[in-house]
Amino acid sequence: MADLKSLDKFFEDKTFLSGDRLSVADLAFVSSVKFVYEKGVKDQNRSDFRNFNRYYNTVINQPEFKSLDAVQLFKKSEVAPSGPSGADILEALEKAQAKPKDPFTTLPPTKFDFDDFKRRYSNNPPEDYLPYFWEKFDTENCTIWLCDYKYNNELGLVFMSANLVRGALQRLDKARKQSFGSMAVFGEDGNNLIAGLWIWRGQDLMFNLTEDWQVDYESYDWKKLDPKSAETKQLVELFFKQDDNAVYKGKKLADGKIFK
Repeated sequence: MADLKSLDKFFEDKTFLSGDRLSVADLAFVSSVKFVYEKGVKDQNRSDFRNFNRYYNTVINQPEFKSLDAVQLFKKSEVAPSGPSGADILEALEKAQAKPKDPFTTLPPTKFDFDDFKRRYSNNPPEDYLPYFWEKFDTENCTIWLCDYKYNNELGLVFMSANLVRGALQRLDKARKQSFGSMAVFGEDGNNLIAGLWIWRGQDLMFNLTEDWQVDYESYDWKKLDPKSAETKQLVELFFKQDDNAVYKGKKLADGKIFK
């Protein structure tokens, strides 16, 4: 347990072992600890190691790791399991190079052009892109969602809260084509919260489309918004603009990130 506590601390502000991208080191490391972690740490105890558990779930849900078929490897020896060989890892990486199917393709098509809106958003002021958004938004096949982090009482320094947001967005990279999000930290060191506003294709939570996107979403409360309500229009403006004077739940904007 002491080792797990150290690992949990290590991954407090890190997405992967080295940098922000999956590496062979992550595949080898998680493969080597998978048997012990799943057999030795019960589900109800894993919440004590939230940072390591996030990292672990992120890696095992990567297509590169799934290609290793690690479960079958460990079934060969439950007493002294060994991780996959270098050849296994290289083979998995080669398989992962094949273009994966976009989970959004299972949904009805939308008339809303996400790429077009993102260009408009990036190159124009709010008085231009906000009316454009409401004019083009497809209410039949796209939805707007508000999210609030469940564990704000555990947040400390603002930069660490911002790192949590950054890591979560990186893990959603493959959802970028059919979604747009604004995530923000409001407040100050020792008294801050994380919240965000998202639009994506589909009427339900996009995280249900694939396990690869489910690593972080359960750490948030999600509310589907009515695109016709005045409150929704105010929230869209607040989160899209990320103005320095923006206030949410009584706290002033401290840091913001746009997923586009």
